[in-house]
Amino acid sequence: MKTLLEGEVRLVEKQNNWTVEVFVKWNKRRIQIILKSRKSNLKDKFVS
Repeated sequence: MKTLLEGEVRLVEKQNNWTVEVFVKWNKRRIQIILKSRKSNLKDKFVS
């Protein structure tokens, strides 16, 4: 069985006004994971 010694994966998922982005990059020594999420219908005025 072979393993991937280095590579990267980028995923974008959109559902119900939410966007989630996942970026994973790895090599023999290090794994980097970046997660970003965003809600597209936020209100700009808040009632206090």
